[in-house]
Amino acid sequence: MREEIHNVSLDTLNSLGSLIATPVIVMTADEVLYINDLFTAMTGYDMKDLIHSGFQNTIATDQQYQFFIRLSKALKGKKYDDMNEFRLRCKDGGWIWVDYQSRLVSCEGKTYLLSNLTDITEKKMKLEKFLKLRDAMLDVSQSVVKTGDLNVFYQMILNKAMEAIPSAELGTVLLKRGEYLEVSAQSGFRVDSIKGFRIPLNESFIYKATKGRLSEIAKIDDLLAMGEYPKISSKDDEDKFIRSTITAPIYINDEFFGAVNVDSIKVNGFNNDDLKLMEFVRNNVEIAIANHLLYQEKVYLSRFDSLTGLFNRSHFEELFKHHRERALRYDEPFQLVLFDMNDLKKINDEFGHIAGDLVIKTYADYCSHLMRKSDVISRYGGDEFVGVFFGSTRAQLSRRLNRFLLELNDKPVSIDQHLIEFSFSFGIATFGKDGTELETLFKIADQRMYKFKTQYKLKKNGQS
Repeated sequence: MREEIHNVSLDTLNSLGSLIATPVIVMTADEVLYINDLFTAMTGYDMKDLIHSGFQNTIATDQQYQFFIRLSKALKGKKYDDMNEFRLRCKDGGWIWVDYQSRLVSCEGKTYLLSNLTDITEKKMKLEKFLKLRDAMLDVSQSVVKTGDLNVFYQMILNKAMEAIPSAELGTVLLKRGEYLEVSAQSGFRVDSIKGFRIPLNESFIYKATKGRLSEIAKIDDLLAMGEYPKISSKDDEDKFIRSTITAPIYINDEFFGAVNVDSIKVNGFNNDDLKLMEFVRNNVEIAIANHLLYQEKVYLSRFDSLTGLFNRSHFEELFKHHRERALRYDEPFQLVLFDMNDLKKINDEFGHIAGDLVIKTYADYCSHLMRKSDVISRYGGDEFVGVFFGSTRAQLSRRLNRFLLELNDKPVSIDQHLIEFSFSFGIATFGKDGTELETLFKIADQRMYKFKTQYKLKKNGQS
């Protein structure tokens, strides 16, 4: 249905123009009939300017076509959706964003579009800044999984926060270490001044500003009002220090993790819009760090046994492939050792599985001390362990493991006032001499391990 058209005269427009509280323009696609003084005040153009150059030339080039297509539709009585906003070049060369609400009017038998304009430049710039920050935080979230070095990640977070908040001249990411906050990333400070900086948590800006609650973002307009604080030299001028800050707490799994600070060397360096942007940064940082820690946990669990901290079976098998290829290429033999805990079932039955797990973990810890840097050991499953040892013959390694077995006699595990003795049996297979495939070496080591276990039990029971 065609929109109702209001009949007006040019005299009426001129009379009412000064009474309308917003900038107004009345136009067709090729003619400007009327503008009021507020339009001139906002854009700098008067009627003479628009008659000479045309209104279309004031609109951003990439928006002109769409704007005038919709304008033409509206003038023909077709449905139009008000483009709502466009970018307009003012007479002084600057650009503003304007929003408009329109209706059809008839003047001297011709149909025009009367539009009330609103300058939304500040709102638009805030939105663009927010969208830019959103994209930046998305980059952070996507890159965090790929970033092995968390300090690189924290520096990325800080850089993105400072890009989004132009007033920020300096900044830090501080992480909680015990009762201290330590710098993990910084920008704008002299490296020799901030390197190794740490501060007691209860003396930090976030602690003082929130009265120890550490639960909310704080904007501190003048740090001197809070009393004395550590003064770290800025990069540009060692005699200039931060005077105002926004400090945002980071919480991971409901625990205080640290804080992100953006700083200025000026008093009242930040406004409430900066505070809102920092809230967005904080929320995304918490999500990104939580995702990273979750990813790191998954990576850890994919390689390590959760009880002992040793490599798990699948990762050991991957490592074995690497060592096998190297041994074949450079003719470097190694020993594959299969370990098996003695009488673990008896320990579980008598003292419970918690005691059994403690024995396994304690044994794994001792095994870790036994290893050299080049050696590899893993929990292969249950009470079974397997290792690769370099730089020893089978006989040399056997003597070394027997000494270790004797040492364990003096290292019982204590649980519920019970001293639990434990031991192990082992079998050794030599790469190259006994085979080159894991399955072959494992089978031979397993046979030798059970032979050792039988002899060990006979000896322990006093039988020859």
